Amino acid sequence: TAAIIRPQITTLNERREKYNERYYKLVARFNKLPHVYIPDQYPEVTIVGDSIQLTLQNMSPQQITKMMDACKARNLPVELFGDPSNARYFKNWKFAPADCALPQTEALIKSTIDIRMPLMWEDSDFEDMYNVVKESLTEAMA
Repeated sequence: TAAIIRPQITTLNERREKYNERYYKLVARFNKLPHVYIPDQYPEVTIVGDSIQLTLQNMSPQQITKMMDACKARNLPVELFGDPSNARYFKNWKFAPADCALPQTEALIKSTIDIRMPLMWEDSDFEDMYNVVKESLTEAMA
């Protein structure tokens, strides 16, 4: 495995810059859509924007499901953070027993979706991604 990884180390910064350029362009566009919120990144943090998380606001669980189904029907895989099958869902961690309810956290992750941003995609693919999300939102809210 090291033989495969070592040559890639020299390209890490270049790849991160490409990821982040695409990420920030999409964030600016997605944040202009109704019902979509993506918080600003902390300036102290160096991100690798290989996925984008959209918090869907003022949408019912049924509308969120409909939006996700519409994305998937257009061949754009999306994941809900609050889905029981998602490893990022805090209730799946089971490191320690949960001794309190976390309703705000629960509400946030059950309305936040994750979309992968493959490095090998062309810029036009990200334009398609944006359009799929926009069309799927419109369909879900109709």
